[in-house]
Amino acid sequence: MKQIQLVPLQGAGKLAFGMSRSDVEKEMGKPFRRFRENEELLPDEPLIDSYFDDQWKIFYDENDQVEYMEFSAFRSEDLKVMFEQIDIFTVPAEGLVSTFESVCGKTCDEELSNQPYSFVFGELELQLWRSVIPEDYEPIEPDDEYGKGEFFTHLGVGRKGFFTEENAD
Repeated sequence: MKQIQLVPLQGAGKLAFGMSRSDVEKEMGKPFRRFRENEELLPDEPLIDSYFDDQWKIFYDENDQVEYMEFSAFRSEDLKVMFEQIDIFTVPAEGLVSTFESVCGKTCDEELSNQPYSFVFGELELQLWRSVIPEDYEPIEPDDEYGKGEFFTHLGVGRKGFFTEENAD
């Protein structure tokens, strides 16, 4: 299992925001897949590189430099995402929100968040996301990968201004 240390505003593992796609490939090798999320709507958007069976997606700006990374808890047997000493996807959602509130010294940015599903911490350019919450949970299958809504399933982290500049007045 590969362990990745997340450093908000800087990057993750050996990758840094602002790094070129070619430098990412030198460090990570060929991506698992390269794609556009909304090919039909946004055909000119930069391609996204995916590693570790789609557990780590790397988004690039128009200059082909890393601007955002997204991590998924699904199929997480290959990748462990760490923040300081915390294994991100093993901490219940409320505990993880509290952790980042402590780091920021304030609650999440409510205008950027869609609570209780999504929490954005602008100071860190970091977003926690889950598609279901415990009170709305309905089992899909016996070993449901959504963790009954008790855990976040995605974490996104961006370059300085990724969330805050895009949503500025």
